[in-house]
Amino acid sequence: MTRLISSELLKLRSTRTAVALIASVVGLVVLIGLIATLTADFEQDEVQTVDLLGIAGFAQVFALILGILAVTTEFRHGTITPTLVVAPDRVRLVLAKLVAHALAGLILGVLAVGLT
Repeated sequence: MTRLISSELLKLRSTRTAVALIASVVGLVVLIGLIATLTADFEQDEVQTVDLLGIAGFAQVFALILGILAVTTEFRHGTITPTLVVAPDRVRLVLAKLVAHALAGLILGVLAVGLT
């Protein structure tokens, strides 16, 4: 099972789509956070950090898209066949994808909250 998870993490690190999605969510969170910070009036007490941390919620949408693309692009490009030859148990394969992408989503969320 650990080999399947490490294989999914390698796929996640090495595909351009995953890297582009992660870079875009980081850029979007930083950009919106900067705009919100630069336009805020800090002399008033209305500025709350909870509103600023709400910007990190954009990471959830990108993590959802990343998880959906993890499964569907393998079927679209036909790369699921070698994966199923190596690991014919589909339940273990889907569980490995779930664990790997849940870990990636967690890291993405922590990164987004840390950036805001």
